Amino acid sequence: KLNINQLKIFESVYRHKSMTLAAQELFLTQSGVSQHMKAFEESTGLTLFIRSRNMLYTTEETDKLYKVCMQAFSQIAGVL
Repeated sequence: KLNINQLKIFESVYRHKSMTLAAQELFLTQSGVSQHMKAFEESTGLTLFIRSRNMLYTTEETDKLYKVCMQAFSQIAGVL
């Protein structure tokens, strides 16, 4: 099941490479963002980010998903 909120959170985390900065931007808690990303990974079966101490790294699948999300968001914005 597609969750648009998770896609928007994913987009912010991807752009910032930080769940903390994404949380600040979206006025959410860091743990809330982390929980959304965990649920998104479980629902898609993808590893979206490789986590290290203070940094998130993307995967090839993550990069593809980000590009598709940005195209879709752009198309939606164009219609609105």
